Amino acid sequence: MKDSFSQVIIKEAEELNGELLFKEDKTMFSPDSIWDSLPAGLLVIDRQARIRIFNRQLAKRTGLPAEQMIGKRYQEIYPGSKQSKLLETLHTGTAYDQIRAEEVLPVPHRTGFSTASCRPIITSSGSVVGALALFTENAHLREMQQAVMKADRLAIMGQLAAQVVHEVKNPLTTVKGFLQLLKESRNLSGQQEYLDIMLDAIDHANHIITDFLYLARPGCSCRKTYSPEKLLSEVCLLMESEAALRNITLAHVISEVLPPVWIDPDQMKQVLVNIIKNSLEAMPEGGQVTIETSCRAGELLITISDTGTGMDQLVLENIFEPFFTTKASGSGLGMFIAKQIIHNHHGDIKVDSVPGKGTTVTISLPILHRKGEVS
Repeated sequence: MKDSFSQVIIKEAEELNGELLFKEDKTMFSPDSIWDSLPAGLLVIDRQARIRIFNRQLAKRTGLPAEQMIGKRYQEIYPGSKQSKLLETLHTGTAYDQIRAEEVLPVPHRTGFSTASCRPIITSSGSVVGALALFTENAHLREMQQAVMKADRLAIMGQLAAQVVHEVKNPLTTVKGFLQLLKESRNLSGQQEYLDIMLDAIDHANHIITDFLYLARPGCSCRKTYSPEKLLSEVCLLMESEAALRNITLAHVISEVLPPVWIDPDQMKQVLVNIIKNSLEAMPEGGQVTIETSCRAGELLITISDTGTGMDQLVLENIFEPFFTTKASGSGLGMFIAKQIIHNHHGDIKVDSVPGKGTTVTISLPILHRKGEVS
């Protein structure tokens, strides 16, 4: 009976997690070595709900010694388990897939297992002789579910932005035109300051609307072969005057001859200008921004470092979240859009920061081999 019980268990375990077993010659391995080699928890009960297998991984996660579990009735170890899916499988023959681990193993402490699958153990004659539960970690599935939910929210946000833009931007353009005409008038009687404030407010509104447009269609781009040196030179030229006004040195370091990249230059300039502006604003007393470029393992690395105020852990964790900002007049979309653009170029962006010492942003982009073909 013991041998047939073990054979049936091996068959069921193989169906649940086939790649973990050696299929070519199972006779080389004892059943116990197979149970304990599983990178998952395995619990097996017989027809009387006595525990027959409590493998090493399950013992490690629950802190319960396997030798003390074997032979005891399942209900004795888990008194609150009357509604357990494992017992339901034993009594009804119903199989369960990807259920919560707590529905099978009602332990008072965390095991690290997130999901479980239950199967009846059936002999070749069709008799149910027990039931097994396989416990697995499913962190990737949870992350994917959260990513899908987030993507749905962002898709709705993007659609809303695209619909609203045409209704808002045209009136703002009209108002701005009339304000500019009023500003040129000579009969303002000291109201020039108010007009300047209104114009600044409209510029800010237009900036937010532009960010919404990028949010709604971050994948649109016109890519071409482009020299990294040219890209960085153009960006530095754009930012030099603002850096000088803030008493900040802008240094560009090229350590080697750089191969071309396949990018949308305008989008990449937007990313780099946004990051450099953040660095400039983080140094109210002056300082230095250093832009370094190099190649590594088929990637172009662009590193932007500053000697500014730095960021704490909370800001770092949320820096790429939409609408998260530490600026009074910020839209909270700059770094989020930057990340979308970089990812659409099959690259990556990372931020490291130490409060009081500065921040480093590292962008990696694939290197171009032939037109449109990247590493």
